[in-house]
Amino acid sequence: MPKPSINGLVLRAMEAADLPQVLAIETASYFTPWPQASFLDAMASPQQRCQVLTQGEEVLAYMVVAHIIDEADLLNIAVAPQWRQQGLARFLIATHQQQLKQQSMARFFLEVNVENHAAKHLYEQLGFQLVGRRKGYYPSATGPQDALVMCYEIQP
Repeated sequence: MPKPSINGLVLRAMEAADLPQVLAIETASYFTPWPQASFLDAMASPQQRCQVLTQGEEVLAYMVVAHIIDEADLLNIAVAPQWRQQGLARFLIATHQQQLKQQSMARFFLEVNVENHAAKHLYEQLGFQLVGRRKGYYPSATGPQDALVMCYEIQP
């Protein structure tokens, strides 16, 4: 099966050798970044899909998705700061939506910080709908922030 690509970029499974770059992106992206052990656990789990979007040896973006029975949950996604606003997150999610459809999955869930308007807008454009709210889900410098729970219903 060919690896999906966008303008010469390659989407592939995350490998341990990618972790230094993944951790740098993670640290630049989140107030409470995942530690290396969380990525190693995710890569070792048969229920989780860890993917990186690369250009040559450079990791530009990544995502971690849990697959449980007929549902998927986006656990983590980030794009390197210098590559943001270029459609990479959209490509990652849209590609995964197509993969989930091919696997006959029913739903794709995610949480997004209520203050992350750009991400919320992207998810809405990709067909995700608001289904709930988790109070105090995200820690931040100004105190806990709520998460919006969103769901994409996969049509057969």
